[in-house]
Amino acid sequence: MRKFLVVLVCVSAFFVMGCAAPCVDKSTQEAKIVNASMERAHQAVVNAFSVLGFNIMKDEADYVQGVKPRKMGFVVGSGGERVGVWLEKISDTETKIIASTAKTYVGMVGQKRWDEQVLLEIENDLKGN
Repeated sequence: MRKFLVVLVCVSAFFVMGCAAPCVDKSTQEAKIVNASMERAHQAVVNAFSVLGFNIMKDEADYVQGVKPRKMGFVVGSGGERVGVWLEKISDTETKIIASTAKTYVGMVGQKRWDEQVLLEIENDLKGN
């Protein structure tokens, strides 16, 4: 019985660490300036998350966060990445956008960075592609 409890605690700790929400940090990311109003850029971010298969977790005027659904497959722990996108109004027709990916600790091997793909999809949406 004691061994069972030790194993149960270890397995539980493993899953809690893997499911813990990682911190999304914008301080190390480069900013991208787009020719769009803050409102239009925000809608492009929401559309980009939808196209790329992210579930939106936070949706504020100047910040949108999405999470990629988890998958089980060859690489255990793929999915679960969180992407934060910050928007800052520069003028009525320009917005600064920063995207940053955070990976979970356990799933890090099977996860990828989504920053560039999210920014590319935002640009495509703004161009009407």
